[in-house]
Amino acid sequence: MCRRLPHIKIIFNQNILKYLLVFIFISSKLFANTITSSIHNEVGESSYIVKDRINLAQAKLIFPISSTLYGISYAYKLKEFTIKFYANNILKNNTSKNNKDFDWINNELVIYSESKNTIQKNRKFILSFYKNTNHNLFNNCGISLENKSYLFISSNTKQIDLKTNTEQIVLGNTLKYKQTINKLSLDFIRNKKRNSFQYKISINYYFINSEDTHILRDIKMTTYSEGFGYLFELGYKLNFNKKHNISITYSKESFQSNIVDMNYYKNNSFYKKHPSSIKIYLNTIGLNYSYIF
Repeated sequence: MCRRLPHIKIIFNQNILKYLLVFIFISSKLFANTITSSIHNEVGESSYIVKDRINLAQAKLIFPISSTLYGISYAYKLKEFTIKFYANNILKNNTSKNNKDFDWINNELVIYSESKNTIQKNRKFILSFYKNTNHNLFNNCGISLENKSYLFISSNTKQIDLKTNTEQIVLGNTLKYKQTINKLSLDFIRNKKRNSFQYKISINYYFINSEDTHILRDIKMTTYSEGFGYLFELGYKLNFNKKHNISITYSKESFQSNIVDMNYYKNNSFYKKHPSSIKIYLNTIGLNYSYIF
């Protein structure tokens, strides 16, 4: 049975590819279509703070983000409506900054840790629906549904006890941090056909599941967060002719959660919870090439 699983997976992926190609071929005969390939460099960080109010303790963990991503999108237009599919995945982990862990007691920093940071997963899928408004400020308005996943691995941790002035180094993987971000966006876009500046303003509502696993201690902490954030994108598009164009874009995205429970599990059994909050900010520069057919 185990030997057949990879074969089943390959057939499944091939069938999806066949259906996608048939869909693109049929829609290309009926609608106006655009295929866009892109390279993005994403820089920012994901972090969280958790507090133990009984023991007057607080911890903050910071996970730097720096990734090169390859993306592809397919959009088709029917009269004044546009449907767009977008997906990207990590090409290269550029992060040179270490993960950082701060522990305070009575507002005094007592333990500080740094670990090598590896981003094993950074991928995104977006489905968008837009309507052409012919407005001077925003010629397209609509909604987007997005799913984004991160997986951070911390290794070779150096921990400093500031009270005893001692240092400990732990080799190998020590921590795994997963985030699944689902987002509903209200988008306002200016994207004219001619050579021009373009921009997008998005009001986002986030649904975020986070899971922090301390591998050596077999402790897992989970949070679920909701709330509003924003994205602002600015770019310039250059048309070579009616079928080909390139664009350069810069975007800034930010989210700060309210206070939510962080649930602690030991050997997969819940044993306590503490109030926490998460924060995500991203700056992304992209180069995009589009073909219209």
